[in-house]
Amino acid sequence: MQASSTTTTARTAAGIGISQLSFDLYKSFKARGFWLYSAWVEVLLGYRSTLLGPLWSVIGTAFFVFVIGALFKTMMGAKGDLYIAHLSVGYVLWQYLSKTIVQSTKFFQSNSSGILDGIATYTDVALKESLKNLITLMHNCLIVFIAFIYIGVLPPFTSLILVFTVPLVLAVVFSVSMTLAILGARYPDLVEMVSAVMRLMFFITPILWVPGEGSRGLLFNAILYFNPFYYLIEVIRGPLVYGNLPYFEIAVVSAALLFGWLVASLLYARTKSVIALWL
Repeated sequence: MQASSTTTTARTAAGIGISQLSFDLYKSFKARGFWLYSAWVEVLLGYRSTLLGPLWSVIGTAFFVFVIGALFKTMMGAKGDLYIAHLSVGYVLWQYLSKTIVQSTKFFQSNSSGILDGIATYTDVALKESLKNLITLMHNCLIVFIAFIYIGVLPPFTSLILVFTVPLVLAVVFSVSMTLAILGARYPDLVEMVSAVMRLMFFITPILWVPGEGSRGLLFNAILYFNPFYYLIEVIRGPLVYGNLPYFEIAVVSAALLFGWLVASLLYARTKSVIALWL
């Protein structure tokens, strides 16, 4: 009888943990004026003293894609004009993934005054910071559009699945960001480790190189298929550039969302009452 009661209590606690983050996000979406407006204003202020505004980000991305891309296409012997589209989609997505994940370790610390003053909740801050990076992503998507015009190819019909895969990727990234934001509040030097890991992951993720071209082997397959960023990029790039429907990759990302949301929810429920003490 006592064991049954303990099991029921544990299940109830787990349910509360999972629902706490969902409930706070619901409240943030219901009162979305703060983080929507704050994200937009902070993006505008970031470009206030610049001559070209957001075009600086677009120009830098375009330079990498078209100049470095032409060089690497020759060096690596990539076949076909699709390499430019392959690189543009991969690099634009990587910029969003890398910037969001690295910055997420400082989400709460960089907004500590608003949190401690009761102006913003933890989910408000996470949504605001995530939206700022999403706005930058939308700016850089112009490069993908230009890349397709440059190679004279239209996106295939399979790109319609992006209506499902893009929100899926954004949800996974947000769940990871929430977990790293909590851990970053507790361990301020986490940002250094995450930055170092992301620099390494850039080279072992198929951005500059194309999976399936060149030699394959056990080590190559391990690097590719145990790399979570491969799946996050491929569920968007596969349908958009190559006309593939990456069923396996979509299944992996969907499973990653469930796992990531579970971890973030339980960690959030466990630490919500003490996060402010770490700031």
